[in-house]
Amino acid sequence: MRAIAAVAALLTLAACGTVTGDAAGVSESTTSSTSPAPTSTTTTTTLPGLRESGIQFTELLTFDRIGEGTEAPVAILFHGGGWYGGDRSSTEPLAQMLADVGWVVINATYRTSAGGFPASVEDAVCATIAGRAVAAEAGGTGPLIVVGHSAGAHIASLVTLAGDQFPPVDCFFDGEWVAPDGFVGLAGPYKIQNLFGLLDDWMGVGQAEDPDLWAAAVPESYVDRHIPVPIRLIHGDADRVANISFSRLLRDELSAIDGRDVELIEIPGGAHSSMLAPLIDAQITVDAMDELAALAASR
Repeated sequence: MRAIAAVAALLTLAACGTVTGDAAGVSESTTSSTSPAPTSTTTTTTLPGLRESGIQFTELLTFDRIGEGTEAPVAILFHGGGWYGGDRSSTEPLAQMLADVGWVVINATYRTSAGGFPASVEDAVCATIAGRAVAAEAGGTGPLIVVGHSAGAHIASLVTLAGDQFPPVDCFFDGEWVAPDGFVGLAGPYKIQNLFGLLDDWMGVGQAEDPDLWAAAVPESYVDRHIPVPIRLIHGDADRVANISFSRLLRDELSAIDGRDVELIEIPGGAHSSMLAPLIDAQITVDAMDELAALAASR
């Protein structure tokens, strides 16, 4: 029965890569934003020069760069998919929405079923190092915000709080690690010990066999590192894939550190992927990112 439950949970979490709403994205933002206003609509169909796809950052992995600007803020996006699957198509609508309002966006990925811990986190660290350099070539020299959805939020939280602890071994970019200027976690299941064995294969070992390794794989283990990165957690209270209690717990543990700027934005009736969908709740995500970019720019 436990095996059946674990398989069912895995199938449910694999839906992390599914976006509810306009899966094709939007060509022009219709809501206000504090990001620099673009001089023209940044759509890939009318301005193909604003997109560069398939940029290699490890031997196996590529990412897309979308948008350009002058001293523009930079977003590094990490998709969901239950650790074992998913791809960056799920974050594409949000990436385009951000590019439409002046962000330079790196829509990144990491090894899923072929990865595991710590390899998948190392991939995300490499993508952040490489993304900073590639974004700068397109005018993205402003604050850099890391964003992750679902499993990608878990991985991105480790990148934010402990990126220097996961030096990538297969990275095509040799840049020095620089902590991001902010983190936005979307519907993240951060405390992976509470997933009842679902990630034993991803971790390579069960919890009871190597509790120290499992402890190193959760952001709560790094909350006492006083890294002054503002954090916004966004979670729907009707999420039936990753319960909102995951974000509430991380909020509480991070907030226990004096001076830590952490806020949980709860979306009434919000589903697991609604904050990715431009026609549903993605503007909440964009607003939170704009806020963090403004905070970083004012420092």
